[in-house]
Amino acid sequence: MKKSDMNLLESYQSLEKIKKSHTSDGVLYLGIIAVTIILLGAYATKVYLDNSFVKNQITELKAFVESATVQGKLAEAQRIEDNLLRVDEIEVQVDAINKVLDFIPIYDQKILDLLYKDTIHDDDTKPDNVHYSKFTYDQNTLTIEYYEHEAPSQSVFALRLLESGLFSDVSYTGYTYDDAENVFRGKIVCIVKGGY
Repeated sequence: MKKSDMNLLESYQSLEKIKKSHTSDGVLYLGIIAVTIILLGAYATKVYLDNSFVKNQITELKAFVESATVQGKLAEAQRIEDNLLRVDEIEVQVDAINKVLDFIPIYDQKILDLLYKDTIHDDDTKPDNVHYSKFTYDQNTLTIEYYEHEAPSQSVFALRLLESGLFSDVSYTGYTYDDAENVFRGKIVCIVKGGY
């Protein structure tokens, strides 16, 4: 379409407007790209500086850990930990031994004191007319062979042995009379308590 009236100024202005709109879009795109590059550069610089700082800290910590003082303390701590493990093992073994000892009979001074000088009862466990002829120990069994010249009092003796608390059982089966020696003979079998 032809215009009868052609205005060059108007045409020039409209062309410049179109150019400016294209140029301003390009500048805008270039500006966005430039800002993005600047931001990425700033972020990369920050990451680089943080990385350098962390590397310095790692180097300092590594030097500290590898120092002779710290290594000596670590070795001592390891030795203490090993000793504690050994102590724990020993404690388990001691507990096991104590459990066994609770069941193993113990022949000691307490039994001898009871048989020869009673400290548990007001009067002696053994009546004065009872005389020991033989003691036999077999594992947890104590066998007492005795004799006496007068009327037998072994049942009182057996009862006092049981009441002492040192024996889990006391067995008395009676006595016999030995005509050749004019004595009453008997035997008391005592089961010794473990770990009293």
